[in-house]
Amino acid sequence: MANPPEPTNNSVARLAVRPPPFWPHNPSLWFAQVEANFSYAGITVDDTKFALVVSQLDHQYAAEVQEIIISPPGTNSYDRLKAELIRSVSASQEERIRQVLTEEDIGDGKTRTKIITSASPPPEQPLLLLPTTAQW
Repeated sequence: MANPPEPTNNSVARLAVRPPPFWPHNPSLWFAQVEANFSYAGITVDDTKFALVVSQLDHQYAAEVQEIIISPPGTNSYDRLKAELIRSVSASQEERIRQVLTEEDIGDGKTRTKIITSASPPPEQPLLLLPTTAQW
């Protein structure tokens, strides 16, 4: 039985990288953590970064950037995906906040309570409840 060849200085050990699932409530921080994983693992190839990020997107966020996923640009596909994902998720969060501030009242008519969702916590967790007798 032959022994495997000894590693040389030119050998590259392959590190497994599994980024955490996408964090829609803070995509910039998520990308910073993913890029730290890429750096640690020595991943520099744009196509590899692109594939790893796409693999961690839930279907609703993949749909936000489906054009890029289906037809990746010839160059800088990772940077384009990153920029578009941050832009679209941030726009969605702003729209949710705007909707809550303008449309969603909870209360008995005398006292109304607004649920304001910040851009940083997950949408399932209200950040602040404001009781008031004023009309919104």
